[in-house]
Amino acid sequence: VDVQIAARRLVGPLPALVVLPSQIRIAGYGLVVRGTLPEATTVALYGGSRESGDEGGESTSGYRMAGVGCVIDAVEERCLCSMANDAVYSPFENNCGFRRGRSVLMKTTRVV
Repeated sequence: VDVQIAARRLVGPLPALVVLPSQIRIAGYGLVVRGTLPEATTVALYGGSRESGDEGGESTSGYRMAGVGCVIDAVEERCLCSMANDAVYSPFENNCGFRRGRSVLMKTTRVV
């Protein structure tokens, strides 16, 4: 599935976040933008179960985000942010991450 073509076929107000099949074969689904979002736009809150850093254990889930003494695990409680690391140009390059001491919000770092 060409994600850009599929996103253009959808109708509704712009901009919009859309969950579509990923262009990365093993990724399942990815989050794409229909329309454009300006830089520094808050997109979503990263949700999931909160664990202390010690409870993080050895899990290798791609849906876990670690901060200062805290891990947010979105495996059980899926959120839009858990599908946003679907890098367009490289299946191995993360395109989002945490900033130390910040709320767990996903924001655009450039026009998307």
